[in-house]
Order: sequence, then C-alpha cells, then structure tokens
Amino acid sequence: MGVIEQQEMNTRWDVIGRLVERKRSIIPAEQAGRITEMDVEDGDTVSANRTILAQIDDVWAKLNVDAAQAELEQAIASKREAV
Repeated sequence: MGVIEQQEMNTRWDVIGRLVERKRSIIPAEQAGRITEMDVEDGDTVSANRTILAQIDDVWAKLNVDAAQAELEQAIASKREAV
C-alpha cells in the first residue's frame, strides 16, 4: 500500500556525477486509450491490484467487439447457406 503525495520538484540541478532513482513505479495499462477519469487524488492510499487509478475511453474496444460480432454472424449465415 502506498500514499500519493504532492511534492515540489526542482526543474534544474547543477551536478557532477551520476543520478539514479531511488524507487521507480511502472503503471502498465492493459489497453491503450484516452484517459477519461482519474480516480485518485494526491494523498490517497492505493493498493496494488486493488485500486483503480484511471478510466480509459472504451469506445474503440466496443467498436472492436461490434465488428467481431458482425463477423461471427456473417460466418454463421454463410455456414447455414452452405448446408
């Protein structure tokens, strides 16, 4: 479980050496798309595999399902005609 916190960030540093992040989090999406809603705010507690961070526009997924359904119906009709 982690807490989302707002922090100030310097946009420029003059340094000599090598920078290495202390911790890195990668948040993969199962599907690409436009984010339509963010479900967490700064300071919210989140849990891995339990907290929904954002909602993605599902219009393309719905169109793909509709196209697959149409192909299936066409294949069923073609099979009936062949018999």
